[in-house]
Amino acid sequence: MKVLGNQIIDRIQSKLQSWKGKLLSRAGKLTLIKSVMQAMPIYAMSVHLLPKETCNRIDKLMRDFWWGDNIERRKIHTVAWEKNCQTRSNGGLGIRKTEIFNKALVAKQFWRVGQNPQSLRSKILKSKYYPKTNHIWDIEQGPRNSSKIWKNIWQAKNSSLGQAKWQVGSGDNIRLQDPLWYRPRHEDSLKHPKIQHGTVKDLMDPTSGNWNRELINTVYNRPEAEAILSTTFSKFGHNDKVIWPFSGRGCLHSCGKSSIVGFQQELNYSRSKSSWMSLVRSVVNTRKTLDYLFISCHFARAVWFRAAQGLRTHLTNTTDLVSWLESQIVNCDIKNYEELEILTEQGAILWTIWKTRNRAIFENQEPDIHQAVHSVQRLKYEWMQATIAQEQRHFTPLEERHYKSFSNCMEWQTLIIIGNINHCGKVNWDGGAFVIKDRLGQSVKKGCFSWYVRNKKTSNLLTIREALYTTWKEGYRKAILLVSSVKLAKEVKTTNTNNKEAEILLEDIRIQKRMFQSLYIKVAPAPIFQEVQQLAKMAT
Repeated sequence: MKVLGNQIIDRIQSKLQSWKGKLLSRAGKLTLIKSVMQAMPIYAMSVHLLPKETCNRIDKLMRDFWWGDNIERRKIHTVAWEKNCQTRSNGGLGIRKTEIFNKALVAKQFWRVGQNPQSLRSKILKSKYYPKTNHIWDIEQGPRNSSKIWKNIWQAKNSSLGQAKWQVGSGDNIRLQDPLWYRPRHEDSLKHPKIQHGTVKDLMDPTSGNWNRELINTVYNRPEAEAILSTTFSKFGHNDKVIWPFSGRGCLHSCGKSSIVGFQQELNYSRSKSSWMSLVRSVVNTRKTLDYLFISCHFARAVWFRAAQGLRTHLTNTTDLVSWLESQIVNCDIKNYEELEILTEQGAILWTIWKTRNRAIFENQEPDIHQAVHSVQRLKYEWMQATIAQEQRHFTPLEERHYKSFSNCMEWQTLIIIGNINHCGKVNWDGGAFVIKDRLGQSVKKGCFSWYVRNKKTSNLLTIREALYTTWKEGYRKAILLVSSVKLAKEVKTTNTNNKEAEILLEDIRIQKRMFQSLYIKVAPAPIFQEVQQLAKMAT
């Protein structure tokens, strides 16, 4: 490897001798670094792991050319080279560190073998190096007499590529003991009587078409169980495939914003001692400052005592503001008027303290405890009145006018109205609901669900999939799907997304759209979704 490394360095140095660095601008130097100096060793680095010393020497050649250093004179480096190697979105120049780029190129070969098992190259490597295993990720140790190239490729399994994960389709091809799947409580857990085939499909409930929550909580620990329950899967038997979780499309690539190079360089930069310690200090200091401002200082204690029925914050266990707020929101029953009033009052107190702090800093106003208490009572009254008015509002004329506009413009049998409520708490439970109405505006079918998901987009698509499937089972083939956002409507129409979690759901929706004779996706005003939002709220 040293001989190969020396050859690469000699080729780069021969190029540098013909360049006049003094006559080039920063943009010109950056172009030469990326298009020539970093491109020359790509072929060798695709299959060989260069020694660390060689990688450091190549980085030094690029660094010296960028700053204009030579043997006689060393210029001032105004920016750390680690910063220049960051992506452009993070304030860097996008220069790749040679060692990380080398590992990414070799990891790409590992990825191609795993993603294309039917290719000629994959079949040859499998027959020679892992004939007894089904997948390249199942290899625990490579043969001792294997080639140097294969050893380099196999080592990529222990790099960031090892964080690949399964995208669940039908679940037939994912073994529960697969290294990329979640670990059970213990090996005996997989001997559960309901686990017949030893695949992920055994964890699904064929009756409801969702995860078997009771079985998953029995076999796996709580963190793994929550991760599985938040994973989406196909109801139409799509193939299972391995994805890279740090890319929007789930595919590993060696270049770009979400590539393995950008991910690793950003990770390494954040792990440096100075930036890491400064980050920790800033978080800790911010947390302490907020706790002091809203809980511990004399002004805050006086406001809480006067406005919150004599609450003495310095005598309670409330020392962490964020944790306390989360517990208050999660434990509050919004249907209970008294609990909602208390939560509203607490929000008004926090808002008043923050506004008083800003006036004191930016307008030099002395904090007035009497004025603060009056502001709390006024805000509390206004918020409660707005909440009551919102619950009593009716939009029946607008709904009728909206339904009639559809009946005049196109042929349809039923309306499908979709609604989702995002739960604001520690748990990621979202409520989803749909209402199916006929041409007279009468409800034909209703449904509500509780989704354990990672983001709002996933819960919306899950609800749409269930609504379309229910509508089709009811015998309707001409329908209008009403959604609340233009972005969601566009995504459902085109079924294109950069979100790997939503990809499998959009595949199912694409199949469902073909099952209808006509399916129109329309954006409706907010009053249309009042009924369905109430159903979704009940499901959270």
